[in-house]
Amino acid sequence: MGIERTVKYGQGNPAFAEKQIETLAAARAVMKDIDAFLVGEKALAIMAKFALLTHATPECLAGFAQQSEEEKAADR
Repeated sequence: MGIERTVKYGQGNPAFAEKQIETLAAARAVMKDIDAFLVGEKALAIMAKFALLTHATPECLAGFAQQSEEEKAADR
């Protein structure tokens, strides 16, 4: 992750620019250790389940459940 990024938005807003820099630094710190965190299929399955449960709405889940097997396969 050796790529450095510069602040692209809010250059005229010092508080916003500072938060962007802080967020980028925090993201870089997490990304350094991501490979150690994502070892094996079990960890990936847990993260996929977490993402589904935190981002899916009842309407989306119900719509998916009502699809035919062909439609479900196309969504994957």
